[in-house]
Amino acid sequence: MANTKLLSLLAVVLLISSCISFAVASKITMAQSGNPAITPLADSFQFPFSTPTPTPTATPEPTPTPTPKPEPTVYPTVTLNCISSAAASNLKVEITGTLTYNKTGIPSTPVYVGFSDDCGNKWENFSLVQTHADGSFEAVWTPNATGNYLLCARWSGNDSLHWMNATVNLATISDISGNEFSAVSNSSLSYLGYNSTARELTFNANGNSSTTGYAQVCIPKTLVSDLHSITLEINGKSAAFGGESHGDVWVISCVYAQSSQAFTVKLPLVQVLSPAETNWAAIIVIIVGLIVLAAVIVAVRRRRRTAATVASILKQNRPSY
Repeated sequence: MANTKLLSLLAVVLLISSCISFAVASKITMAQSGNPAITPLADSFQFPFSTPTPTPTATPEPTPTPTPKPEPTVYPTVTLNCISSAAASNLKVEITGTLTYNKTGIPSTPVYVGFSDDCGNKWENFSLVQTHADGSFEAVWTPNATGNYLLCARWSGNDSLHWMNATVNLATISDISGNEFSAVSNSSLSYLGYNSTARELTFNANGNSSTTGYAQVCIPKTLVSDLHSITLEINGKSAAFGGESHGDVWVISCVYAQSSQAFTVKLPLVQVLSPAETNWAAIIVIIVGLIVLAAVIVAVRRRRRTAATVASILKQNRPSY
C-alpha cells in the first residue's frame, strides 16, 4: 500500500515538472482573434520525436523554344511538259521535266507529281520520282476520262534552296473514231473541240497580260501523215509553230503574248502522203502501170496473132476460079 502511494506521488511530481518545462520553453502571445498562441523559443524543449523534413518538389525546367529555321531565299527552276497518246482507248500522258539551279541539274532528289480536276481546290499525288544526274525526271499518268486538268511537279527544297513547283493546264478530247487530241499551256484552257468535217481543232487560252504564254498540241498521226501540212491560226491570223514526232502523235508548239487567245489547228482536208510514203506510192503506181502495159501488149499481140491465123485460114480456104 505504501509503495502504491509512493508511485502515485512520483507520477504527480513528474507531470508537474513536465508542465513547468513546457511553460518555460514557450512564450504565450495573443493572436489577433484574442486567443492565446504558443510560440516555441529558439532554445525550446526538444520533443523526443523529430518532425520529418518535407521533401522539396522539383521545379520542372522550362522546355526551350526551338529557334525557327530560316527559309532559303534562293529558288531553283522546275519545268514541266506533257504529251498524250493518240488512242482514246489507251489514253496515257507522258510527263517529263527538269529540276535545275543555275543551269545545273539537281540529281537524286524526290519530286512529287500530282493532278487536280477541280481547278486546284484539291490535289492528288500519283507519282514520286527521283531526278537523274542531269536533273530530269519522268512519269506516266492515266486519266480516268477526257477533260480539263492541272498537273503539278513539286520539289520540297533543301538547306540552301527554296521549295519550288511547276503547274501546267491540260485539256484532252477525242473524236467519234477514238482519236485523242490534247492541248497543254501555262494559260487557262477552255472550249477544246474537234470538228471532224472541217478537220479543225479549236480551243481558247487565257493568261495574265504582259507575260509570255506557250501552247503545245498533240495530233494523232492517223489523221495527218505529214507534219508540214498542218497550219495554225491565233485569233484568225496565221502563226508560226515548231513541230516534232513523238510516238504515234505529232507535237506542235508555239509561244505568244498572253491574253485572251483563240487557237485553230487546221488539218489537211485530203490526206497528204509523207515523202517516204510518196516514194512507195510512186513505186506501186509504176509497177501497176507496167503490169497494165504488159497486159495490153500481150492482148494486142494475141489479137494480131489471131487475126493473122484467121487470115491464113481464110486464104487457104478461099475457092480458086
